[in-house]
Amino acid sequence: MGSDRGAKLVVRAATRGIIDFSKARFYDPSWWLYLASIFDELEDEIDRDIERLLFQHQLALLSSGSLSSADFKLLQAGARKTFEDLSQSLQPWLRDLIEKTRQTEQNSLVEIYRREIGDMRDPEFNKKIMDEVKRLREMDKGRQVGTINVIADAYQRAKQAQELKEKRQQDARDRKKRKVP
Repeated sequence: MGSDRGAKLVVRAATRGIIDFSKARFYDPSWWLYLASIFDELEDEIDRDIERLLFQHQLALLSSGSLSSADFKLLQAGARKTFEDLSQSLQPWLRDLIEKTRQTEQNSLVEIYRREIGDMRDPEFNKKIMDEVKRLREMDKGRQVGTINVIADAYQRAKQAQELKEKRQQDARDRKKRKVP
């Protein structure tokens, strides 16, 4: 029985009283489907138990006073993700709601950024940014700092990523239009 998944799950279900083998119908396919659904639920329960243990372990690590700030934040993010996974496995019907809420939060942050800082899709905003980069590069001439170049490169990459994302979205809309009669 060593590592036989089915055998282990049968024993676990039998010892917990979930399956009564005196009423088993071994030649009936519906009984085997019933057994498979029980196995799936037992495995989900095991996964939740493992996630709980992982979450408790992460909490124990977080309570350590010897963590650096970066390690603390990394562990905290991991614990948050584990907690979300555990919550979703306990309440799978909320998965879509959680994803929708996360998307709404992201959209509102993007909107705040656009309102407070500017919209990368706006040519006027892009011109302002590039003018500022040029001004800062002039101030930086002769020094070995290079920070402005890093910022400018990061901005250019972000702009390219935004353009690529918009192109993909447009392509998806075009494909969808072609499929609709």
